[in-house]
Amino acid sequence: MKKRSTAEKIISLMFNMGRAIKKQCLESCGRTDGLSILQIEALWHVKEGKEVLMKDLASHLFIAPPSATSLTDDLVKAKLVKRSEDKKDRRTTAISLTPKGKRALANFLKKRME
Repeated sequence: MKKRSTAEKIISLMFNMGRAIKKQCLESCGRTDGLSILQIEALWHVKEGKEVLMKDLASHLFIAPPSATSLTDDLVKAKLVKRSEDKKDRRTTAISLTPKGKRALANFLKKRME
């Protein structure tokens, strides 16, 4: 059996810590209104900026741009965020919270504090 490198051990530890944090968050918050932790983190990040570029969201969440697009598609379908294209560069897409998205995030945070 091959020994794991230090980097592999660290990566494994990070994944295990992530799972533990997610479990603790879900237990302490109760339900999340059907949103995943990644979706909640995306809403939180979008809330921090006026309009967040898709590439910046992907970078913040440490996911590939196509994954950020898929994540955003789900949030758009749920009417939690809206997309807007840059009139000068149609390749650039920004996302912002809708009023429903603001309420969903506020409800989640309120449950966290209880």
